Amino acid sequence: MVALAQHFLFSAKARTLTLGSVFRMEEDQAYQSFCEMRSPETGGKAVCPKCGCAESYDIKTRRRFKCMACHDQFSVISPRFD
Repeated sequence: MVALAQHFLFSAKARTLTLGSVFRMEEDQAYQSFCEMRSPETGGKAVCPKCGCAESYDIKTRRRFKCMACHDQFSVISPRFD
């Protein structure tokens, strides 16, 4: 059984965000902030929540990622599994 790890939006850094601060950001700036909060160990580069692979490519038209190892698609707010 795979346990759901703590969602990144419950992290200490994410708890300092306010709804107002997110609304004041441009869309790309908010997206980049969420990427950096989700994967601080890789500088915001996506890490697959299913298999943990750090190699993925962007599906820019949908703001999703696709893992090169397991081919799973995920977004910046997808839950992480450990």
